[in-house]
This record gives sequence, C-alpha cells and structure tokens, in this order.
Amino acid sequence: MTLDKTLQFPQGVTVCYSLTDLFNILNEMDSTEDVFVMGGATIYNLLYPYCEYAYITKVQADGGAEVFIENLDEKENWQVCAEGETLTENDLTY
Repeated sequence: MTLDKTLQFPQGVTVCYSLTDLFNILNEMDSTEDVFVMGGATIYNLLYPYCEYAYITKVQADGGAEVFIENLDEKENWQVCAEGETLTENDLTY
C-alpha cells in the first residue's frame, strides 16, 4: 500500500492506495494465495494486526530511521515460531 501513485512496480505486483482498496482486492483473491506486506514502519504497523505470520529480521542498528515497527515480541497474540542464528555482515548484526 502506498499513497504515491507515481511509483513504478514490477509486473505481477498488486499495489493498493487505501485500506478499502486492499480489502476489496483481498476479498477477490483465492484464499490459498500468499500475500506479503512490504513497506515502511507505517504500513507494517497498520497491517500487522491482519497478518497470521510475520517474518522479521532484527538489525542491531537504526540506520537513522525516525519510525520503527512495533516489537511483536511484546504483543500478547504473537509468538516466536522459529529463530535463526545471529549473524554479522558489513558491521551490522542481525
């Protein structure tokens, strides 16, 4: 979902410009299709309550960001199902 209608997306990507658009498109889809949320923190924070799973990479840096996603570890209805090993690359630990 984006508010920027000038952005270009690859073929096969469905873009929504409002929650109403999103839910209309989801209602038309085959319920067995996987849907992934891609965006910044605002989009993630808006949509995670509607998600069944979240694939999170925790990076030990803020990159100068001003907005962050909510910590799902602190949410009642979320639990860690799998966790990978901690890695470091280009001085970033994740």
